[in-house]
Amino acid sequence: SLLYVDKNFNNIFDTKELLLFAFDTMILYYKDVIKKACGINDLLFIHYDSQINDIIILNTVDSLLCKVNKLMDLKKNIYINANTNLLMDKLIIELSKGE
Repeated sequence: SLLYVDKNFNNIFDTKELLLFAFDTMILYYKDVIKKACGINDLLFIHYDSQINDIIILNTVDSLLCKVNKLMDLKKNIYINANTNLLMDKLIIELSKGE
């Protein structure tokens, strides 16, 4: 995952604005996962239902909320011009934890 992010993600999301957009999109995606885990089917990412179900199987609602909080915390670092490569590495590590 880390190598993929270094090779692909950082080349596409190479400005602060695009990186903020990516984080906002990830937060919305996890919001859909949490809604579906709570039995609400009014989703933005309806075409990713299978992937959302896979995430629900591997996580509790509490761990999903924790991941959203981590996304929001890491997003704050974009505003202070944190090193993008390190930020994304930390994101991948934090989201892969099964807390």
